[in-house]
Amino acid sequence: MLTIEQNEELTQVGPGTPMGELLRRYWYPIAFEQDFDRKPSKTVRLLSEDWTLYRCLRVSTASSVSTAHTVVPR
Repeated sequence: MLTIEQNEELTQVGPGTPMGELLRRYWYPIAFEQDFDRKPSKTVRLLSEDWTLYRCLRVSTASSVSTAHTVVPR
Protein backbone atom coordinates (compact mmCIF):
# COMPACT_ATOMS: atom_id res chain seq x y z
CA MET A 1 0.00 0.00 0.00
CA LEU A 2 1.32 3.42 -0.97
CA THR A 3 1.35 6.40 1.33
CA ILE A 4 -0.42 9.57 0.20
CA GLU A 5 2.97 11.16 -0.55
CA GLN A 6 4.14 8.18 -2.63
CA ASN A 7 0.86 8.14 -4.56
CA GLU A 8 1.13 11.85 -5.35
CA GLU A 9 4.76 11.47 -6.44
CA LEU A 10 3.78 8.72 -8.90
CA THR A 11 0.56 10.25 -10.24
CA GLN A 12 1.26 13.98 -10.57
CA VAL A 13 2.50 14.75 -14.11
CA GLY A 14 2.59 18.54 -14.17
CA PRO A 15 5.74 20.52 -14.99
CA GLY A 16 8.42 20.21 -12.35
CA THR A 17 7.11 16.98 -10.82
CA PRO A 18 9.25 13.83 -10.85
CA MET A 19 6.89 11.82 -13.07
CA GLY A 20 6.13 14.84 -15.24
CA GLU A 21 9.83 15.31 -15.92
CA LEU A 22 10.24 11.59 -16.69
CA LEU A 23 7.25 11.40 -19.06
CA ARG A 24 8.34 14.52 -20.97
CA ARG A 25 11.43 12.63 -22.19
CA TYR A 26 9.32 10.49 -24.55
CA TRP A 27 7.27 11.02 -27.71
CA TYR A 28 3.54 10.19 -27.69
CA PRO A 29 1.20 9.63 -30.63
CA ILE A 30 -1.66 11.96 -29.77
CA ALA A 31 -3.36 12.66 -33.10
CA PHE A 32 -3.75 11.26 -36.59
CA GLU A 33 -2.93 13.28 -39.69
CA GLN A 34 -6.58 12.78 -40.76
CA ASP A 35 -7.61 14.82 -37.69
CA PHE A 36 -6.48 17.91 -39.61
CA ASP A 37 -8.55 17.38 -42.76
CA ARG A 38 -11.26 19.83 -41.67
CA LYS A 39 -9.28 22.22 -39.45
CA PRO A 40 -5.53 23.00 -39.69
CA SER A 41 -5.06 23.07 -35.91
CA LYS A 42 -6.23 21.26 -32.80
CA THR A 43 -5.79 22.05 -29.10
CA VAL A 44 -5.08 19.18 -26.71
CA ARG A 45 -4.27 18.81 -23.02
CA LEU A 46 -1.32 16.51 -22.33
CA LEU A 47 0.66 16.07 -19.11
CA SER A 48 -1.30 18.89 -17.42
CA GLU A 49 -0.38 21.41 -20.14
CA ASP A 50 -2.24 22.85 -23.12
CA TRP A 51 -0.71 22.26 -26.56
CA THR A 52 -1.73 23.30 -30.05
CA LEU A 53 -1.16 20.81 -32.84
CA TYR A 54 -1.04 22.21 -36.34
CA ARG A 55 -0.49 20.92 -39.82
CA CYS A 56 2.56 22.33 -41.56
CA LEU A 57 2.34 22.11 -45.34
CA ARG A 58 6.00 23.03 -45.99
CA VAL A 59 7.81 20.32 -44.05
CA SER A 60 10.52 18.03 -45.36
CA THR A 61 10.34 15.51 -42.49
CA ALA A 62 8.47 12.26 -42.07
CA SER A 63 5.55 13.98 -40.33
CA SER A 64 3.70 17.12 -41.37
CA VAL A 65 2.10 17.60 -37.94
CA SER A 66 3.87 19.90 -35.48
CA THR A 67 3.20 21.17 -31.97
CA ALA A 68 3.36 24.49 -30.20
CA HIS A 69 3.12 24.97 -26.46
CA THR A 70 0.09 27.08 -25.64
CA VAL A 71 0.81 29.62 -22.94
CA VAL A 72 -2.30 31.08 -21.39
CA PRO A 73 -1.85 34.08 -19.07
CA ARG A 74 -3.54 33.61 -15.72
